[in-house]
Amino acid sequence: MDNAPQKSSSFFFVALNFIRKNPSIILSLALMVFMPLALYFNTYILLNTYEKNAGIEFMRKAAMVENTLDAMIDGDLLNNPESLEKKINEIKEREDEIADLEILMPSDEKRETYDVIASFAPDQVGQKVSEDFYKTVAWSQPEGTSHFEDIGGARVLKIEKVFHDDLNSRIGLLSLSFSMQKTDNMISQAFLRSYLILFVTILLVLVFVINHARMFRYAVRLAKLKEVDEMKDNFISIASHELRSPLTAMRGYLEFLKEKEVAHVTEEGKHYIDNLETSVDRLDNLVSDLLEVSRLEQNRIPFEMKIIDLASAIKSGITEMEPKAQEKNLEITYSEAPLPRVRADQERLKQVFINLISNAIKYTPKGKIEITAKTKRKQIDIIISDTGLGISAENQKKLFQKFYRARTKETSAIPGTGLGLWITKELIEKMNGTIGLESIEGVGSRFTVSFPIAEGN
Repeated sequence: MDNAPQKSSSFFFVALNFIRKNPSIILSLALMVFMPLALYFNTYILLNTYEKNAGIEFMRKAAMVENTLDAMIDGDLLNNPESLEKKINEIKEREDEIADLEILMPSDEKRETYDVIASFAPDQVGQKVSEDFYKTVAWSQPEGTSHFEDIGGARVLKIEKVFHDDLNSRIGLLSLSFSMQKTDNMISQAFLRSYLILFVTILLVLVFVINHARMFRYAVRLAKLKEVDEMKDNFISIASHELRSPLTAMRGYLEFLKEKEVAHVTEEGKHYIDNLETSVDRLDNLVSDLLEVSRLEQNRIPFEMKIIDLASAIKSGITEMEPKAQEKNLEITYSEAPLPRVRADQERLKQVFINLISNAIKYTPKGKIEITAKTKRKQIDIIISDTGLGISAENQKKLFQKFYRARTKETSAIPGTGLGLWITKELIEKMNGTIGLESIEGVGSRFTVSFPIAEGN
């Protein structure tokens, strides 16, 4: 039983702490509370003003009709029932807002009852109507009386006013009933439309607040992800640097064993040493790639952008990779020709070609690797083609992602980190270039690297 207040208090302090750390949420709360309230009161005031103005306008119109009728009725008309009835019918057809009209004459001097001498309802003519408060007041006051009544669920404005003969003597009462149904319907529709707009506006505000809260949650999540990503990059950078030292030592010991043949190493031992050297190379490549990825993501790689000779960068990459191609009896062909110059980093561009040629060698069991260049208007395309395993259309979609490798029966035994092509693409794009791929399984692949031609060529 005692845990409930504690949980409620704990929740309150957690919420308060969250708002204090994230003050922008106060804006959402303010919008959610104050905007609907402001809209509600604004709508309420406008509708009340509209209703009041509509009532005043209606009263003005009723007074105008009343004065017109008062001026029309005279002694001659009262003494001529046919003419009076005709006039009443004309008024009934012309003034559709008049629900009822009665002309009343006192039955006697005491005015305890009145005779109905004309009415919109013919069956009321000749009937007697009892004296009441409003008739008494209307008989004694020149301006008459007006009041609202509820008849059959609809409001009716009743006006009673005395009329005079030619000698200005009071001879009877004019009783008018104006239907407020049209005006009330208009007011009701205005209220309905206004509150509908208010409801939609409040709904939109709530959607906005919910969306703001969701975006705020995403922003917090993104900040956390960035923090985790930064921690990951720092960890990779530190771990990679720490691995470099033991790898260098291991490589030195292996070289020493191979050169000195310490302790009369047997053939089997040499085989193990070779395998160990291969593993060290693979681990060293992994560490290098991880360091490169970390530096690229943190924009810590300097690019010395200048106008350079593209052909020399291609030839440098070929020269460095030729020994590996010869080990697999692969031919690298390149038709040397003058090429336009581009604006790029010489060493990074060489690294791009080394990565792409190395990748081609790795996935080409036999055949050749061909490098060509084509100039298109203000762009130069360098194409590295191979006769290798090729890549399926499905794998091509993800090939430039980090740590992605096309897994097939043929590639399962080929070592790699899945970072080389991602690094290559990042380097190319940071030098304002692009890279594309065309490949057919079992036929080969063709990577196209494109750079804008430097001005002045």
